[in-house]
Amino acid sequence: MRELIKRAASLVLAAVLLLGAAPGLLVPQAEAAGTFSDVSDLAMAQNIEVLQLMGVVDGMSGSRFDPSGTLTRAQFCKMAVEALGQGDRVNIYKNYTIFPDVKPGHWAAGYINLASRLSADGSEGSGESDGRPTRLISGYSDGTFGPERTVTYGQAITILMRMLDYGDSDVSVVWPDGYIDQAMSIGLSEGVKLSGASPINRGQAVRLFVNLLNCETKGGNKFYNKLGTATQGVILLDANAKNSAGQPVLRTNDGGEYLIAGQPGAGLLAGSQGAVVVDGDIARAFVPTSTGSSRNITISKAETRSITDSAGVQYTVAQTAKIIRGDENLPYENNFTTLRAGTMATIYISAGGRVESIFIGSTTSDDAVIVAKDGSTDGFALLTDRTDYRIVKHSEEVTYRSLRKFDVATYSSSNNTIYISDNRITMYYKDAYPNTAAPSTITVTGIEGELEVMPCAIDSLSRCRIGQPITLLLTENNKVAGVSDDPTARSNAYGFVDEDGKLELFNGLKAADAKDLEKHRGHVVMVSSSNKTSVNVSKVGGGTGGELNVAKKTIGSADAAPDIRLYETVSGSRLRPIDWSDIQADVIKGENVAYTHKNYAGKVDILVLDDVTGEGYKYGRVFVYTDIEDEEGKNVTTTTVIRQSKNGVEVDLAKFTVNRGLSGGEWVGFSAKADDNQMFTSLFKLEPVKNVPAAAWRQNNEAVYINNTLYTVSKNIDNCCYDRDARMWLRNLNAAIASGGTLTIFVDDGNVVRGVEVSR
Repeated sequence: MRELIKRAASLVLAAVLLLGAAPGLLVPQAEAAGTFSDVSDLAMAQNIEVLQLMGVVDGMSGSRFDPSGTLTRAQFCKMAVEALGQGDRVNIYKNYTIFPDVKPGHWAAGYINLASRLSADGSEGSGESDGRPTRLISGYSDGTFGPERTVTYGQAITILMRMLDYGDSDVSVVWPDGYIDQAMSIGLSEGVKLSGASPINRGQAVRLFVNLLNCETKGGNKFYNKLGTATQGVILLDANAKNSAGQPVLRTNDGGEYLIAGQPGAGLLAGSQGAVVVDGDIARAFVPTSTGSSRNITISKAETRSITDSAGVQYTVAQTAKIIRGDENLPYENNFTTLRAGTMATIYISAGGRVESIFIGSTTSDDAVIVAKDGSTDGFALLTDRTDYRIVKHSEEVTYRSLRKFDVATYSSSNNTIYISDNRITMYYKDAYPNTAAPSTITVTGIEGELEVMPCAIDSLSRCRIGQPITLLLTENNKVAGVSDDPTARSNAYGFVDEDGKLELFNGLKAADAKDLEKHRGHVVMVSSSNKTSVNVSKVGGGTGGELNVAKKTIGSADAAPDIRLYETVSGSRLRPIDWSDIQADVIKGENVAYTHKNYAGKVDILVLDDVTGEGYKYGRVFVYTDIEDEEGKNVTTTTVIRQSKNGVEVDLAKFTVNRGLSGGEWVGFSAKADDNQMFTSLFKLEPVKNVPAAAWRQNNEAVYINNTLYTVSKNIDNCCYDRDARMWLRNLNAAIASGGTLTIFVDDGNVVRGVEVSR
């Protein structure tokens, strides 16, 4: 049986023992309750967790909360006392009789007797006649309390309004209508609408008590300020952490660590922004803000000012947004590239609709467990003593049946989740610090920087020699959890070589000492070790899997994995990363599915599509130069260059001396082979539309309407704006439109504007 933490930081057991004696009540569990089997609504589950942290509610026996079950007057009285932070005083009042039907042996005697004495400010008094607010509860006219009678909506609202300092003189004389009307006007009853005589159920009570926390008292202060000192705008990192003494604590992003007044959370509030209310070293409450919202997403793409989730929904990110990972508060604009596809996050969205913070559930366990055989959870008890944890693998919640031999399991108490990683790399062992017998970090050929070694890996690493190839078993954040010499524990290090020739593995590690990266630009590659000083990089290909249904996210008969990597090629050109939102068609034919790779579960985690967005081509203006090498006009060389700009600076896209029938001043689109920018796989001319007036530009310059035709504007148009007379590139489209010259647009066969040219 858990202990409740006293206001004065001492611990008492009496209140819990009394409560446990009542059958069918809000019984505290031996372990902190997680998500209840009979609560499917996330908002209700989060509200329950708010009150669990305070000690106001708990689950029923087993894993049920019974949200539709009714409450007795005694149970509701207990909730009110705990919500006021007065639970530590209950023991004083349990051994005498105020109501004849509530004897000292009754489980709720202390709560009822205390509540009959309490005013909303926590003081004791006899009622309004002595200048104090009305007491919280009163009995019936015959002097009884009726502890086992079902509490009605009118009775519940009356108690809650009195907790907000309202008395009988503040409402109309008709009871309970006066209290109910006033409760509605201040937002106390939001989401709950009943007649005064109707019974109130447990789910409705939860909503009312959470409303209470956010309501203003009669004096104009938030109710939660009654409980302690409130700090606004903090983000809850972990409501299930342990301090050095093994006590449950609540941690916030401002460095706060507080004892929990009630029960540890199940992770439903991790990443939420709100107010933490502290009394000494005890967190009396965490109250999520009511002016914004939080959302759990799987990140598909993170960009400078936006995040796109796996469902294709795009969120605008505030300039001051933070990425919160463990104890780190990192500026989003400098660290958004660390948010890899498939990252699970909780985002907080302000009332203005912008993402203010991105919370990444971090691994807080000090060790890891290597799965010994398929489907085995042996050893998970070493990570957590809870049994209601979630299991997440490849960014989706799974069951133990998805576990495979050599998987690595780590635990995050912040969201009560065991994360499963099947990341493995086989590389040559280069060095260890401080020594090979008990290394804390190691370095291997082909990977930048040092890799942190977890305690569970020290024994297997101590048997390895510097200079030998080793297969490392990695956690989801790339810590070394073990080493295997089993040939079935093969490396699965895939990555992508970007246009700058940099190789980053899909598991987040950066490659070093890789050979021939130049010829692998724009390719998905497999990384393997071949010697002690460098690694080999090989292209992957083949393995197509039928047509793509974009809405269903299926490729043939296979589902797309939540952490899928999407790329586009054009007839063998370099790949470029794309997102689901870039694909406008509902179905992509199988002939346009160039490559698929499947993960352990048979879901597609790498997908390459052939020419499905129109953005796989490069677009630019043609320049032709003639060079005569002698005085007689012989040995003439013609060089054709296709150019665009970046921020107004000219960039050569392609240069060739072979006659391709192009003339200077034309605009073209083209694709080239991935390993040879001079070998075109496709080349076509754009069609000019002349004399485009300023009035033709629509929708913030995202479209052009002229000659009864609507043209959409490429999102890369700023790189393709040219002043023909000045012979210079313009910085962007706005500069071209504002130039005052005559505009010609150049469009492809999909009526997309790919180039803009100004003349005088």
